[in-house]
Amino acid sequence: MEAFMRKTPFAALLLAVLIPLCCFASETITTLTVGSHFLRDSLTVFGTIVFMEPDSSGQFTLLLNPNAEIHAMFFRTEDDSITAHFERTSGDTIVVAQPTTPAFARPRVLSFELAIPQRVDDSLIMLDRGNRWYPVLPQGLTTAIVNVVCNPDLEVFSIGDKSTHGVSPLVMHEFMSKIPVYKIPLIVAKKHYYRSCSRAVAKHEITLNYFSIPDSAAQAILDEATTAFEFYQDLLGEYHHKKLTILEVPSFEGTNIGTGILMIGTPTMNAIAAGQRESLTLTIASQWFGAGVFCDFPSKGFWFMSLSFSHYLRLLYEGRFLDSAAFSAKINDNLAAYRKIAGNELDTPIIDIVRPDSREKGIIIYSKGPWLFHQFANCIGTKRMTVFARELYSKFVGKVVSIEQLIETISVVDRNCAERLKTDLGGVGL
Repeated sequence: MEAFMRKTPFAALLLAVLIPLCCFASETITTLTVGSHFLRDSLTVFGTIVFMEPDSSGQFTLLLNPNAEIHAMFFRTEDDSITAHFERTSGDTIVVAQPTTPAFARPRVLSFELAIPQRVDDSLIMLDRGNRWYPVLPQGLTTAIVNVVCNPDLEVFSIGDKSTHGVSPLVMHEFMSKIPVYKIPLIVAKKHYYRSCSRAVAKHEITLNYFSIPDSAAQAILDEATTAFEFYQDLLGEYHHKKLTILEVPSFEGTNIGTGILMIGTPTMNAIAAGQRESLTLTIASQWFGAGVFCDFPSKGFWFMSLSFSHYLRLLYEGRFLDSAAFSAKINDNLAAYRKIAGNELDTPIIDIVRPDSREKGIIIYSKGPWLFHQFANCIGTKRMTVFARELYSKFVGKVVSIEQLIETISVVDRNCAERLKTDLGGVGL
């Protein structure tokens, strides 16, 4: 297989990944192909990372499952290929030496063949960035294309938009993200593992895949998801994919947010079915801010930008029929949890939270954070806030935004309001 990979026409490779991706620039393009001949205890992954503007340092770092077998890794050009020299250091870290030959300078193309340990006879396989099932770039975004060639008795889910082609007796599922992404999930399930229902939303489609809830509850969830999707799109701007896939998974509690895909743990799905819809409408909002506009993890202000803003958008959705006074009351109700710790020894500046590893930090993010955005909205006015949110999404979709860039963008709207928010972010109490 390595010989085949080395002989694949280089120009065709670059055209295949570049033509569909001309709208959004990214520093790298990652293509992954998962083969159909799954071994019982592993998945075979072939892939390429194209570094569009490689740096001049002598090496770079990738993250990969420490139990993964690397069968091949090499750099290639249109006419040649050379073996990549790498070292597996501590844990999941791989240090790859940059080629010194000028012909391999730009764009730099790294190809690989891996065997990833994974039981493939299970009814459901779920892999994500944390599983390191592909070579992960520690920082930044990548434009992604994923191909899975498998038997027709399997269903496959991943990022972005999906197309399926028959390559008898197998099927190839191709996934393509219209914008650069932070992570690439892969979910493989036996046919009929899921029940599903879908709904058209303007030029888009929302599909809910589930197994633990009644069909009637699924339809009610889909109704809520559709209404929320329409609200966020009208408020913030056009969703960049044809489809949003919502997927129930049994392996965790909570939600896992990908670009074009939301994975919801069974306990949370059952809570949503029982009427607790906050986590559903929150994660749909994250398709615009969180998995559309990305935040600079783990830098200052990450949780404020990535989660507090989504909570504020959720509250806007829930309060969409309220007048301004009633909505302010709703924001204050949401602030009640933070008032209990405001200014005491458990309080901390929201901008300094690196990980929400305590109950109090979580309260600061979901209770105080939305209040800060509401204060900013009051400072500049509701109409200007709507314009600002749309412009922020338009400017940074498919990009990483830092807290400094956020404050700079706010300063263009109103410098005094920006300074007030900056002060509040670094302080405690109200």
